[in-house]
Amino acid sequence: MTTEPAPEAPLDPEAVERFAGDLLTTFTAGMTTLMVDLADRTGLLDALAAGPGTSTELAARAGLTERYVRECLSALATADIVTYDAQSGQFTLPPEHAACLTGPGSTNLAPIARFSTLLAPHVTGVARAFREGGGVPYEAFRPEFTAVMDRLSRGVLDGQLLDGIVPQVDGLAARLAEGVRAADVGCGTGHAVNLLARAFPASHFTGFDFADDAIDAGRIRPGCLPPCAAHSPPAACW
Repeated sequence: MTTEPAPEAPLDPEAVERFAGDLLTTFTAGMTTLMVDLADRTGLLDALAAGPGTSTELAARAGLTERYVRECLSALATADIVTYDAQSGQFTLPPEHAACLTGPGSTNLAPIARFSTLLAPHVTGVARAFREGGGVPYEAFRPEFTAVMDRLSRGVLDGQLLDGIVPQVDGLAARLAEGVRAADVGCGTGHAVNLLARAFPASHFTGFDFADDAIDAGRIRPGCLPPCAAHSPPAACW
């Protein structure tokens, strides 16, 4: 006795077209993310935030090569991140967009783009792990991972740690002011403990991380307190 295969359901051509459009939008957004990263790490976004300009003017303002500036800005214009005036040849970063892409505070979302740049080169290694097991070691992501995490968290910590995050725990600010011993496990570059140590000098903060480059960066930040002589890397005290 044989079993006839179940007939395939007919495709909905409109659903196929919608999904194909969604996929192309996703893929395009991924490439746009790389353009945002380029514009952020080269200072082009800051140059745009200072005022409109042609690609030549903006390249000069940011100290960059015009050809690459033009191509990056054109890509960002097609994504409606910047606007372009064909008559004047000027690119503009709307103030509402600048609020989300520039500045030192936590509202600057541009650093998030660096995660895509960081992770993309490791897709091949992760695909290999799917077949063979294992994984991609943490060391493979460094030292860029340290810089990406520091850039991403620094604005949040500067803008919210002391005035927004610490007050969320009842009585924590008072205890820190009186003096406690606190540990930050996985402290990265130690920016959080540096901020806390300066704000609460009666307390003793120890940051732990197995990334020596992160600890080293924390030790040399301007304004950091000297590390505790009782510890050696990967622990640093403030």
